[in-house]
Amino acid sequence: METLKQITIVIKRNMKNIIYLSIVLIFVQACFAQEGYNSLNDTEYANVKFQGVSFEAIKATDGDVQAMRELFPSSTASNHPDAFKVDEFGSEIGEPQRYFYFNSGLKIFFGLEGPNVPAEIGRLESPDITVLGHHLEVGDSIDVFGDDIEFNQRKNGGYSIRFIKNNGYCCPIVIVFDRYNKITKIVYLIYT
Repeated sequence: METLKQITIVIKRNMKNIIYLSIVLIFVQACFAQEGYNSLNDTEYANVKFQGVSFEAIKATDGDVQAMRELFPSSTASNHPDAFKVDEFGSEIGEPQRYFYFNSGLKIFFGLEGPNVPAEIGRLESPDITVLGHHLEVGDSIDVFGDDIEFNQRKNGGYSIRFIKNNGYCCPIVIVFDRYNKITKIVYLIYT
């Protein structure tokens, strides 16, 4: 009977260690795993383009209308297929925002914090992207990436490819595709 009691104590002690170790491993995996993400280094990220314009250049406009006109020069003529319109709202409540809508399908949302704070792109939706040397448009196959790209399974069962900068946790560039590997959406967004 005494031996059985000692065995039970040893098992309980080991079970506590196993449970503790399991919790630590799950926590570490949750904190540091980037499953479903593809990390881009600074150069690769700087070379991501939407409508032929680098993401960094778009961000550098800070949502200024004239700077956007200069960045997308074909958009200055209202009769051009890439013409854009601008919606501004939120100033009355202290949260100024600016949306750029391009006829080509490009949409860019800037949150404007104030005159001394740089604007931030909160969402960008594009009909095309150039990433890792591949130019892709909505409707194209994602097969050009080959087998070196990590896929993310979405909550609705679909799949996407998410690109992040330097293993960061925020603000992915996402390419959503259907079961036929055809791109259905290209979007950048800030998780809130």
